[in-house]
Amino acid sequence: MFTIAEVIRLLTRIFVKQNRRFPKGLEGVDIRLKAKKIYDVGKSRGYEGRISENQLKQFLAWEKQALVTKEVSKDI
Repeated sequence: MFTIAEVIRLLTRIFVKQNRRFPKGLEGVDIRLKAKKIYDVGKSRGYEGRISENQLKQFLAWEKQALVTKEVSKDI
């Protein structure tokens, strides 16, 4: 089973390749929250293997494609 530290390392590597700089401030916190979420999902589903950079890239691409729904107040 992969660890949270491995996921953070891989997400940081992906971020640096995309933005050509090291994550600062809230970007670093965002990476840690995503790593925790990925780790929790893998653990809850009983995933026993390693995690690769390609798997994380696919997950991030899927996350961007997810539909964002906005709720509109009916009072308007």
